[in-house]
Amino acid sequence: MAAAVCLLLAGTLALAGAAKAADPAPFRVTLRALASRGTARRLALAVPALELALAALLVAGVAPRVVAGLVAALLAAFTAALWRLGRVSAACHCFGASESGGARTRNALLTAGAAYLAARPAGALWSVEAGELAGAATVAAGLVCVWQLGTALAR
Repeated sequence: MAAAVCLLLAGTLALAGAAKAADPAPFRVTLRALASRGTARRLALAVPALELALAALLVAGVAPRVVAGLVAALLAAFTAALWRLGRVSAACHCFGASESGGARTRNALLTAGAAYLAARPAGALWSVEAGELAGAATVAAGLVCVWQLGTALAR
């Protein structure tokens, strides 16, 4: 189970970081609703790098409890930003969302996953047996599909 949660968190962070790095303008616009232009510009560079680094550290199994704690802290910061965006009537467009309620729920679930990993670290994923890793990947992909289906049905 820890490998599945690790894959889910690492995949989510990698996807989010890569999307922000590839096209930082939308993220910068969101940040401008929360911070000054200079701070938004710096965060638009730093946050994707942090997300990608945390994803790599999760997969590598480096200091897994510390990394899981950092992931939880990052998700808490994102959730606080979502609450603040709601107060200023701005949308984050996180993973294409037009409102932040779903994003806050997603962050809560991912934070629960990070807490699970802090308690039961997965270790380096390349040290996991191939069959177990394939099962973990299937579970992680299934969780993503369930989330997407739930989001689609809620609309």
